[in-house]
Amino acid sequence: MWLRVKIAFLKGRYLLFTNEIKNSKAQLEFALEKTEGQKKKLKIQAFLVPVQMTSGIFKSRGELLNLNLQDYFEITKAVEEGNMKAFQEEYDSKMFLFIEKGVLFAMDYLKSICL
Repeated sequence: MWLRVKIAFLKGRYLLFTNEIKNSKAQLEFALEKTEGQKKKLKIQAFLVPVQMTSGIFKSRGELLNLNLQDYFEITKAVEEGNMKAFQEEYDSKMFLFIEKGVLFAMDYLKSICL
């Protein structure tokens, strides 16, 4: 089962980069559902949260805090409000963090939602 979960996670990331958001979301949700271990779940959530935002599903501050994704607070707020200026400021200030986490491309998709 661990191999199926790993493949689903990697496929979800790949589909995100090929602009197949719906399929990416399905793969990441499957990986999250079937994976064991909090650390692995948090890694999946780092990708799933921005993908879910593209579908209009927003985590609350409390949920983001529980997932150790405080870095997404202001991005989430900006996307919900459609505030491109706030989004861009937060995006620019956290760009290297997003690159380090491997989620910069996911954040790029959120720009179109703010417009």
